[in-house]
Order: sequence, then structure tokens, then C-alpha cells
Amino acid sequence: LYIESIKQSQQRTLIILNHIDEMLRYYRIDCEQNGNEEDIRRYKVIMATYIEDPKKSAEAIAGTFGIDRRTVFKDINAAMKPLTALIFGIDSLKLA
Repeated sequence: LYIESIKQSQQRTLIILNHIDEMLRYYRIDCEQNGNEEDIRRYKVIMATYIEDPKKSAEAIAGTFGIDRRTVFKDINAAMKPLTALIFGIDSLKLA
């Protein structure tokens, strides 16, 4: 019973991770298709901060994009709204 519970937990985790990967892909496509350079940068900032290995500091990301360190955090905050909607769907409205 305990092993079966662990197996189910692993399966749920894989489903969640796959969902997050897919929503990040959708977000990238949306940013690229709308052609807004700021949105494309925001996607890249999210990836550099949370997804890519090695993760980069705000200072390193700011240097990469030629922006202020504070803009990195503004980009992260701006990207969270569409990403939250993509990842959590209708439940994201309850979080707001």
C-alpha cells in the first residue's frame, strides 16, 4: 500500500511537471507571436531565473539584457500574471 502511494505521487508529480513545461511552451509561443520585445524578454528572464541550469542572478540577467536589476524583478512580476492563468486556469482567479 505504501509503495503504491509513492508510485501514485510520482505519477502526479510527472503530470504536473509536464503541464508546467507545456504552459511555458505556450507562453513562449505567445510572446514570440505577439512580437512585443518586452514580452519576449520577460519569457527569457523567467527561464533564466527559474528553469535553466545554471540559474542566473538578477544582476547577471540584467547584464545579459542591458536592463536595470529592478527591471528584472518587474519582468518577473509582469510574467507571473499570464503564467499563473496558464498553469492554474480558472483557479488562478481565486489566488488574485
